[in-house]
Amino acid sequence: MVVLDELSSFKNHKANRFKVLTWVRPHIKRIVGLTGTPAPNGLLDLWAQVNLLDQGKRLEKNITGYRVKYFEKNYNGHGYTAKPGADDVIQRQIADLCISMKAEDYIELPDSIMNVIPVVLDAKAQKQYNQLEKELLLEIDDGTEITATSAAVLSGKLLQLCNGALYDENRQVFEIHDNKVEAFMELVEQLNGKSALVFYSFQHDLTRIKKALEKTSLRIRELKTPQDQLDWNAGKVDILLAHPASAAYGLNLQDGGNHVVWFGLNW
Repeated sequence: MVVLDELSSFKNHKANRFKVLTWVRPHIKRIVGLTGTPAPNGLLDLWAQVNLLDQGKRLEKNITGYRVKYFEKNYNGHGYTAKPGADDVIQRQIADLCISMKAEDYIELPDSIMNVIPVVLDAKAQKQYNQLEKELLLEIDDGTEITATSAAVLSGKLLQLCNGALYDENRQVFEIHDNKVEAFMELVEQLNGKSALVFYSFQHDLTRIKKALEKTSLRIRELKTPQDQLDWNAGKVDILLAHPASAAYGLNLQDGGNHVVWFGLNW
């Protein structure tokens, strides 16, 4: 028996992982696919996934037959649009093969409480923010110039500045203000010893947070190894620092606490 976790990662019929699995599929007696997003970009994504489950019995033997039967090519020649009613027909075709389970039907969890904490920049930092936003250039006190070469780079620089520091083109860090770190430390104090998982955005965030926390008696840890995860869940860590990109999958951190602090905001 084979269980495919995140079946949607096999949605591309041209990908090597799909091709390799189709080669051995006839030798697999029982196969189960798990996914929370079966059709992330539309119904076309379903063919490869269902094909791995039933070897083409329900949605045609090949992708071409599936497209011809259920889709029309867009007028510009790029992409496909589902024919009227195709959604219902496809769902009926795979109804005996698929089951949809909703978390609210099986899991009882208290409501998530969002606590948005505004951080007001001091006059100097606000002036620097306005200048960088308007001119795509900011001169630091020592004469160093921070430049943004495009709107995309600018948005990243502004996020950095709001957090309290900026990288220059050589990745050298320039601290701008402590407003956000101070707000963070107040928040940690308000937790009254309760543990918190803290997400940061930039390496200079991590450096400044650790520096501020060094003055406390709290047990600080960066999430790097499986042991860090075990110690957090065992209650041996007060503040667990993690980057959201490195803590996105496969981690069970629910036993260590229920407070999550986003020091750096995501997009």
